[in-house]
Amino acid sequence: MKQTDQPVVHIIILGFFLAGALLLFYLTQRQLMLFSKTQARVDNLRNNQIKLDNLDSNLPTYSVLGNSWLRTLPANEKDVAAFATAVEGLAKAQNLTIALGFDDFPGPVDVLGHYIAGLGSEITLEGNYAGVTSFLAGLSNLPYFFKIDKMTVMKPETKVGVRAVFIGALMMNQKL
Repeated sequence: MKQTDQPVVHIIILGFFLAGALLLFYLTQRQLMLFSKTQARVDNLRNNQIKLDNLDSNLPTYSVLGNSWLRTLPANEKDVAAFATAVEGLAKAQNLTIALGFDDFPGPVDVLGHYIAGLGSEITLEGNYAGVTSFLAGLSNLPYFFKIDKMTVMKPETKVGVRAVFIGALMMNQKL
């Protein structure tokens, strides 16, 4: 009887070893899968850190660019005065006589279907035609967003040359 019992015992022991090996294999695979997922997260975080570092190095450039865009939209009387000074300087450079007027308060101005706060203004120039066209070219190159709604060019009553009246709005950095 001993001979027949021993193969059964060996088969049972072999079954326990196989069950243990399968359990060890399963636990090892599970740990490897968790490690793989964790490694993927670490790699993703490392890539995000690189992207953030790149953005951080570009931030001063974007900040300077954003500030230059904000300068195109004056926010207060001091900024409007700087615009007026620049416009008067353009007129003086072209030997034009200028009269510049602004509304008291900003109001909504339609710009391609969107309403932006704008300060109504009127620019009246007197001088020669070439000076007026050069003034317009200079006005378009100023770092401001000035919308001309109406432009009238006529002969002045008492002087030689032209008189040009531009009615428009200086866009402002304000919420409506």
